Amino acid sequence: MSPVHSTGSQDYRNFLRRTATVVVAIPLTIALIFYGGEVFTAFVCALLALAMLEMATMLDGERRTRSAILPILAGVGCAFAFQAQAWGAVLGCLGIGAGLTSLLQRKHPLRGAVQTALMLAYLALPSGIVLWVRTLPDGHWWVLCLFLSSFMGTDVAAYVGGRYFGKRPIFPRISPSKTLEGVLMGWLGGFLAVLVILIHLEWVSASTVLLAASAPLLAILGDLLESYLKRRLQVKDSAVMGINPFPGHGGVLDRVDSMLTVAWLYAWYISVWVG
Repeated sequence: MSPVHSTGSQDYRNFLRRTATVVVAIPLTIALIFYGGEVFTAFVCALLALAMLEMATMLDGERRTRSAILPILAGVGCAFAFQAQAWGAVLGCLGIGAGLTSLLQRKHPLRGAVQTALMLAYLALPSGIVLWVRTLPDGHWWVLCLFLSSFMGTDVAAYVGGRYFGKRPIFPRISPSKTLEGVLMGWLGGFLAVLVILIHLEWVSASTVLLAASAPLLAILGDLLESYLKRRLQVKDSAVMGINPFPGHGGVLDRVDSMLTVAWLYAWYISVWVG
């Protein structure tokens, strides 16, 4: 078999894996959002722990997975504290996680502390936002909109748009596969998916439509930020130790990266406009 055919066959198999994952993951995620309770909390915490494992391993110069133990524990604690809006506990988890990491980092203690603090802010706080939003009245609908604005809507539409219509690279140095067509399709997919929910719930207003239009843009920026980090750290995808609940999609961090920025927008909107 020629290399060209081999590459084409590999791309096709990867496309089938990605499609199968989406077909299974999206309905399952929606079911977990509406079920709520401890099951949804466990789902979010599992994703957070895996994302922390991936990020900590990427940041560790020797790619040691054990360097993720403390950040994972601090991250889960931070997410629960944010959900409860216990701000002192949030700061405590950030400080303790960063401090203990610095004690274990004999060569570069300050760098280890700063990296851990930034990692917790990057991953744990948005996870806490998701847990908090789910506890609110109509929280299941808000969380569904948040997820549709990011990896369940924007990411899927961007991938389809880039694969079938992508011709113009837009950020070649950060993410060579990103195209203008994919970005536009991603924005449109995320916007329309949330707009359908808003119409169904009769929540259509100038502010909610602006929210639906703005969130996919932040999702795309979140994806680019994670791509930039991987490029700086010379990592192809975030999955480690063969642990990847999303076959064909890289690691957990590769899938939730867009949600990490969108979560802050939803937290602000709900706090200001919904109360």
